[in-house]
Amino acid sequence: MITIEEADVDREVTKSASRLSRFAENFWMGFREGRGEEGRYPIIPGTFGGRNREGEITPTALGDLYLVIDGALARVETTLDLLKEKPADVENLIKRIRQVRFDMQFIVTGSDRKFVYWLERRNRGVFLRASPIDVAGLLQDKLFGTKMPGLRSMFYHPHAQSRAGIGYRGCKPPPVLCRSLVA
Repeated sequence: MITIEEADVDREVTKSASRLSRFAENFWMGFREGRGEEGRYPIIPGTFGGRNREGEITPTALGDLYLVIDGALARVETTLDLLKEKPADVENLIKRIRQVRFDMQFIVTGSDRKFVYWLERRNRGVFLRASPIDVAGLLQDKLFGTKMPGLRSMFYHPHAQSRAGIGYRGCKPPPVLCRSLVA
């Protein structure tokens, strides 16, 4: 629980957070309609919006719900940002709100063709996901480019790296040996 000393900001944050909660419930319930039970479902182009005859982007019902929740998140963020002296918890909350807004925009727009977008329904939860299609560059940058010898040694074998589509500088994959069994 975050304590806000400024009464007017506290009142506005409480009101904005309450509205955000209602909007979030509507947004997530929008994914329950027309879908099967638990599982993974692709987020196809046009899920959140499309172009009309004049070429303008028009939101779908889910797109409208996204715009409302994004506006509510922006309002909470702006209100918290009004605090003159922000405690560390408030700073962290503002960062988290900005990250959620960025992540949601990334998935809703679905404009990066190097990613695949889907939603997952498990138990009572609905999760929006985006994953890169080609992970070789990420592995090279995040795993093999690090100074972590434990992780690096797990994948040191050059043949394993070449099979994964990444190379370890200075190493060549070993020759492939083929054997035939003749009966």
